[in-house]
Amino acid sequence: MRELKSIHKMGIRLLKMIHREDSSVIPLHLLDVCLSLAQIYAGLFLTAGLIDALLAGAYREAAWQAVVLLGVQEPRDEDVADFLCVAAGQGVRHGL
Repeated sequence: MRELKSIHKMGIRLLKMIHREDSSVIPLHLLDVCLSLAQIYAGLFLTAGLIDALLAGAYREAAWQAVVLLGVQEPRDEDVADFLCVAAGQGVRHGL
């Protein structure tokens, strides 16, 4: 119990040091985490809607859901590189 208390005190001390150096770091990091979580949940919600539309046979609605889903998701570097390879007619990179 004593060790847990000392770890907690050290954590508070470190947070105070960070806040003293740059007071905007912690709020900006919390905002980044919240926006990342919102992006994940939006992706899950939109994927569920896409699957529902596909199962119902509403392909036009599914296409729009897919476009919105792609717009919400943050592209990874690998996805961009694959897109550029396909656009250049080189096929998709594998194992890079």
